Amino acid sequence: MAVIAVSGTPVVGLKYTHTTASSADWASVSNSTYFYDLTDKLVYFKNANGDIFNSFTGNITTPVVSQSGIWGVSNSSGAYTYYITYALALAQAISISATSIELFADITIGTALVFTNGININGNGHTVTSSLTVVPSFKDNGVACTSVISNIKLKGVGSQTDWLVSITNTNSNITFDGIIETTGTDGYTVFCNGTWNGGTIKGSTIYSSVVSGTFNNVKSFCYSGSGVAGVPTLNNCTFYSESANLGWALHGHVNNCVFYYNGTYRCIQGEGFINNSKITSIVGIGVLLQTQGTLKNSTVRASGHFAVQNTSSALDAVSNCILESLTYWVVAGNGIYSKNTIIGNALQITFYDTYLSFYDCVFIQKWNSVNAHCIYAPSSGTIISRCTFIVTNATAYPMWADSAITYYYNNLIIKGTTNIKSAIIIQGQTNASDAQGNIVIN
Repeated sequence: MAVIAVSGTPVVGLKYTHTTASSADWASVSNSTYFYDLTDKLVYFKNANGDIFNSFTGNITTPVVSQSGIWGVSNSSGAYTYYITYALALAQAISISATSIELFADITIGTALVFTNGININGNGHTVTSSLTVVPSFKDNGVACTSVISNIKLKGVGSQTDWLVSITNTNSNITFDGIIETTGTDGYTVFCNGTWNGGTIKGSTIYSSVVSGTFNNVKSFCYSGSGVAGVPTLNNCTFYSESANLGWALHGHVNNCVFYYNGTYRCIQGEGFINNSKITSIVGIGVLLQTQGTLKNSTVRASGHFAVQNTSSALDAVSNCILESLTYWVVAGNGIYSKNTIIGNALQITFYDTYLSFYDCVFIQKWNSVNAHCIYAPSSGTIISRCTFIVTNATAYPMWADSAITYYYNNLIIKGTTNIKSAIIIQGQTNASDAQGNIVIN
């Protein structure tokens, strides 16, 4: 790498007096000098202020490199060189082994910005707006990348038919401190098959197509489409949505997350593994578990629908949870519920015509009505074992059915009523030590 004086005069073109091996040498070129770069084979002019122009780019008024510009790269001495494009700044950073590129103005880009391994980006509070909608605007280009992107807003304009941000390499690890926003109604926001840490995401879906795709400490505000989908692992994230879905076809691992849903469909639907999370659904269903999905150590509250609709075949699918609905049945579907606290406020706790098994659960019926039964007419064969029923209305029944049906119940504690079951219910358990199945009435 060097700046070399030219002996003689070039045969054609601009009369440059020096050559550079690459853009890394440009800072060493004297002011008021024409020079030829041996890497890109173009002639540049460095004016008296140190700004560098290239007439062959078709723009002779905007410098390629400016002493006060858009993208900046500092050398080991802390001196900045400024560039009009991210690509030029990136090339300079790589050539001098710099670890950071800085942004000094709000800009709009028409070509993708590629995150590069070992190169961090400091946005200094500025916004990068992309006019691209059919290809990703910010990406790792399929190459493993570990970078810190901070102090920045990445924004997409119009409906996105591809991801605004696309991290496809499973070994990429992006730490993000800023805002990502799509403004179109069909915007795809962030795709990540690697690891994404931090940031606020506004717009539409975040997605991963592999289980190793991980989002940590992300805040997401979804205004259209699905808030999160695919098979990502979600850790310590917060999701807020007013759109049709929040967690749609969510098949990954969910840990220590908060979901707040104001749409009319389902807050979370899928065969995911949800643990230590808080889920609030204002209108729609709280959680619809499918296939082998599980819900553990979590709180689910629904205002206008089921807290949980369980179609999972997983053993012990719902356990150690607090489940509550304010105006609807609390649980529906099939499956096993163990060690849950299940709270009703307006209707019976379980939806009729379902097959359910309850072990070590506490049922709290706050609805003060003669019809405020807890377990209401599920399918024959329902098991209720080692459960506690607390009812508000003394005439209500912990277990109720409208037609002859067989339940298997034992070791129950009942509070607030002396009723146990409607007379039409048949006790299917025949090996209990007493006819009532070891029931204690308080």
